[in-house]
Amino acid sequence: MKTKYLLIGALVGLFWALPSHAQYTPPSGSSSSSGNPGPANRIDPTASPYNIKADGYVFADGTTTNTSPTFSSASINCNAATDVGKLLIAVNASTGAYPYGTGLVTVLSCNGNAWTLSANAGQSIAGTANWALGTDGGPGLVSAYQAAITTAYPGQGKQLALPCGIILVSVPPFQFTATNNNIWNYRPDITGCNNSTGTIFVLHPNVSAAVLANGGNIFYNQPGGGQIAGALQYNGNGGNQTVQHIQITGITGNIPGTAGKTYSVVNQNFGIVDDVSIFGFSVSAGTAILAQASAGEAKFSRLNFQSIGLGSAGAGNYTGVALTGQGVNAVSDSVFQSAGIRPAVSVTGGANSKISGLYCSLCGSGIVAAGGSTTIIGSSILISNASSGAAISDNGTATTLYVFGNPLLQEQIASFAPIQITNAATVMDLSGTNVVSATAGFNVTGTAQLNDRAGNTFSSALTQFTGKYVPIGGGSAATNTASAATNVGSVLTGVNVVAASPGTATYDVKIGFRQVTAGVGCSAGSNTVNGVLSWTAGGAAQATGSNGVPALGTLTISANGTVGTSSAYSSIPVHADVNTAISFTTTSTLASTGCGTVPQYVVDYSNI
Repeated sequence: MKTKYLLIGALVGLFWALPSHAQYTPPSGSSSSSGNPGPANRIDPTASPYNIKADGYVFADGTTTNTSPTFSSASINCNAATDVGKLLIAVNASTGAYPYGTGLVTVLSCNGNAWTLSANAGQSIAGTANWALGTDGGPGLVSAYQAAITTAYPGQGKQLALPCGIILVSVPPFQFTATNNNIWNYRPDITGCNNSTGTIFVLHPNVSAAVLANGGNIFYNQPGGGQIAGALQYNGNGGNQTVQHIQITGITGNIPGTAGKTYSVVNQNFGIVDDVSIFGFSVSAGTAILAQASAGEAKFSRLNFQSIGLGSAGAGNYTGVALTGQGVNAVSDSVFQSAGIRPAVSVTGGANSKISGLYCSLCGSGIVAAGGSTTIIGSSILISNASSGAAISDNGTATTLYVFGNPLLQEQIASFAPIQITNAATVMDLSGTNVVSATAGFNVTGTAQLNDRAGNTFSSALTQFTGKYVPIGGGSAATNTASAATNVGSVLTGVNVVAASPGTATYDVKIGFRQVTAGVGCSAGSNTVNGVLSWTAGGAAQATGSNGVPALGTLTISANGTVGTSSAYSSIPVHADVNTAISFTTTSTLASTGCGTVPQYVVDYSNI
C-alpha cells in the first residue's frame, strides 16, 4: 500500500511540472469558453463590464533573488505585450512562504525568461519556486457574483458560467454580504468549465492576509440571513445553489490565517457542491474547513481534496467536510488524501447524514460523527498521520452509526483503534469485516454497543472495549451479556432476557452458546448445548423451534473442545404480552467420559 501512496503523491507533484500547464488561451467568443451556455439565465463573467480572463499559467521552476525584483523561469519566456500588469504569485515549495510577501505584486516589464516585478524578493530560491502568472480575476468575479444577485428581481436567478482555464484571485470571489435577502430570488449557481481543461482558481495570500484577517469564507458562501419585506418565509430551502466543476489551489502556499480564527473554503447550505477539487493549500494559523454545511441539507459529491499542508507551524487542522443542522446531509464518491485532513468528515448538531464511497488515505482522522444518525456505506478509511485519530469516532457523544458495504477501516498508529465509540449511549451496527489495527486488541475501544452483523473476530479479543458487543452474525463474543458459566451436561432454567415486558415494542433478541472452559481428559465424543427461548403472546405460549419459529443453534464440543467455540447466533423477533417474561432454558449432553475438568459454556444474549 505504501507504494501506491508514494505514486499518488508523485503524480500530484508532477501536475505542477508538466509543460501541458502552459498558458491557456480561451477560444474566441464567450459562449464557447463558458462552462454552461444558457443566455436567459446566465451572467458571462468574461464579457464587459467584468472582463474575466482565464489566462493564467502555473509552473514549478521559478528563481528569485533576495532584495531583487527580478523573477525568472527555467522553461517559460515572457510576453512583453501581454504580461505587463499581470499578477504574479510565487511560493517557496519547501516552506510554503511567499518570497515577495502577501501584497499584490505585478509585472512592470519583462524580457526573455525574466520578469521585473513591483516588489523585491525577501529570499532567494534557485529554480524550485512554485509560481503562477495571470490577470487578477478576483475583483471582476466579485462584481459578477453581486450582479447575479442584484439582477435576480423579479425571480431571475442567474448562473455564473465560468470560462475554461486558470484564474488568479486576490480577493474572495464569491461572497454574499447582504444582511437581508429573498432566498427564492437570490440563487446564483457557480458553474465551472466541464471539460479537460477545467476552471482552476489560484488563491493569492491577500485573500486572508488582508480581506479575511478575522476568519471567514475564502472562496464561496451562499446567500443566507434574514428576509426582506414581502419575501416568502420558507426557512430551510435556501435557494438550492450549486457549486460545480471547480478546482481551487494555493500552489502549496501557506495561505495566511489568524490564530484562533476559522476559515472555510466553500460554505454551502441547502444546496449542491459537486466535482470540486482543493489541493496545494494550507492555513498558516487558525483552522480551516474545506467544505461546510453550517445549516444542513447539503449534498457534496465528487470531491477531491489532496496535498493539504500542515502550515508553517506544522499543526494545521483541517476538516474536509463539516455537516450539521437538520435534514439529510450527504457526502459521496469523494477522495481525501492528506495528513492535514483531520477529520475527513465531521457530523455535529444532531444531523442525519449519509456518507458513501469515501476514500480517505493518509488522513489524520476519518469520520467523526458526534450526535444524530450517520450511515456509512462502502468507504475506505486509512488513518496513518495522527497520534489518536480514528477511522470512525463518536467523539464522546451519543450517536447512532450504521456501517455497511464491507468498508475498510484501518488504523496504522500503534495502540489506537480504528473504531472509537466512547459514549455508552452510542449504538453502531457494523456489517463489514475489514477492520484492521496496528496493535492486536485495538480494533474497537469505548463503552458503547456494537452490533456486529458480520461475525468479526477482530484478530484477537476486544481487550480495550468495555461496552456491549453483540455478535449478531456469529463469531466470538466479548462483553455481550452472558449467563453464569455452566458445565456441559448441566442446564440453566428460566433465565430472563426480559423480566417483564412493557408490551410497547417488539424485541430483537440475540442469543447463542459459547464454550468458556476447555475440558481436561475428556474422551472422544460429541458434547452439545442447545436451548429454547420462550415467551407469551396473545395469551398463548410461544417458543423457538415450534409454531414456525426457528430453533436456536447448537454448540457442539468435541472431547475437551476449544475455548471460544460458539454456535450460530440467532436473531429472534419477540413481541411479548404485557408484564410477561422472555426467558430461556438450556439443554445439554456430555457424551465424553473421563473428564478431570468438564468443559463449560455460557449463553450470550441481548435484546435491542
